[in-house]
Amino acid sequence: MIPVIPFVLVFDGFISALRTRTPDEVEHLLRTCGADRSSVAEWEIRSGKVLFLQPFGYLHWIVGLKKQSGKAPAARKAGQRKTARRN
Repeated sequence: MIPVIPFVLVFDGFISALRTRTPDEVEHLLRTCGADRSSVAEWEIRSGKVLFLQPFGYLHWIVGLKKQSGKAPAARKAGQRKTARRN
């Protein structure tokens, strides 16, 4: 009997990879989502790809970063989260 579970997992992963959006599609969705243009302009979209499995295993990434306003935020140590104080 042929193992079915590995085939199903590979097939599901392949189909999911076909359904992913390109960076251009994500940026187009951001620009046409109905949000106020001034609020959309506050965001910078960065993307790229990294080879992690030779020869065809690329990881594509997309990140939205809010652009800095006039004043710089206070520096935080790596891994430190900004938390609200409760009284």
